[in-house]
Amino acid sequence: MSDAVPPPNRGRGAYKAREFETYLKWRALPPSYRDMPRQSLEKMGFDESMQDLLEIKSQKAFAERYSVDESTLTEWNVRIDRDGLLDDTRAWMRSMTPLVFGSLLKKIVKNPHSSDVRLWLEYGEGI
Repeated sequence: MSDAVPPPNRGRGAYKAREFETYLKWRALPPSYRDMPRQSLEKMGFDESMQDLLEIKSQKAFAERYSVDESTLTEWNVRIDRDGLLDDTRAWMRSMTPLVFGSLLKKIVKNPHSSDVRLWLEYGEGI
């Protein structure tokens, strides 16, 4: 691997460390949020910087916006997965799952939309 792969300390002192930290945040965000309008993201509590990240739809678009080679992102992906750099984020997200499903159920009962019901059935019922 090249020097573009950050050390286990999450990128500090590595080539393009700031971009690596930003990439970690982008990778941790649910891809389904990338199609949401900014107003919805704001209501969900995402600040402007996170909303900007969610405007990036693909790894290629990330590479272009931050002037990073796609091959560097591929190497970072290997490092992120190998070193489990998103494990803490995923663990936190799993701990929030009951709250999320509770909110989803309240929303479905109050004002059902097909996309919400579909989400409930896919994840809650395994359909």
